[in-house]
Amino acid sequence: MTARVRFSFHSAYLNTDFGLSYACRVFGKTPEEIEALVGRFVRGKRKGQLRGQLHWHKTVKGGWWKIGQYDDGTGGSGFVAKPNVTFGHGITLYDGTVVFGHDKCLEARHYLEEIELRAAKTETVAA
Repeated sequence: MTARVRFSFHSAYLNTDFGLSYACRVFGKTPEEIEALVGRFVRGKRKGQLRGQLHWHKTVKGGWWKIGQYDDGTGGSGFVAKPNVTFGHGITLYDGTVVFGHDKCLEARHYLEEIELRAAKTETVAA
């Protein structure tokens, strides 16, 4: 039986110190650039605070991460994911609009391509 990767979902409001500083670190932007993306509340109890929420996924337990359909009956396509890796960061407004973010599947495909490139380099060095 295959051990599948397990994920957890995390989030932080951008109007908190942690949420804003973590968003700046992850996206490589200044607080002013993030403010320009999301804006501020103009009325209500949160008047003057940043809008939006930062969200991300984290692998809780490593294992096989299946991506897409099976290819030509040769088995599942995917890769082994390590535990305690964060990915899929994004900023969402309260109405559900994704302002800035990464696609989980797209990141996984890039990670898989990187592993395949490393394997190809190792094979060429060994030959």
